[in-house]
Amino acid sequence: MRRFCGLNASILAVAVLLAAGTARAQKQALTSQDFLKQGNEYVKAEKWQQAIEAYRKAIEIRPDLVEAHYGLATAYGATQRIAESIAEFREVLRLKPEFPGVHEALGK
Repeated sequence: MRRFCGLNASILAVAVLLAAGTARAQKQALTSQDFLKQGNEYVKAEKWQQAIEAYRKAIEIRPDLVEAHYGLATAYGATQRIAESIAEFREVLRLKPEFPGVHEALGK
């Protein structure tokens, strides 16, 4: 009986670890979008540094998230970080040349 309980406890522990790993993976898949939304809200509130941090986190998780690069470029521009803004707009062009507004933004 004792052996059976130990086996059940081991199986339960493995199941809990697998469930936690799955939940973490699902959360990470959503996190880039969450950070993108946060960044967009910070831009609306003109909280530029917080927007920059949120967009960076989104990009860290998903480097190909064009909208986060565009938002980061916009936030950099608003804080007069022109070289960084241009670099991010160029990254938008590299990822998605037809992205709306990027050509105009680079022309400013």
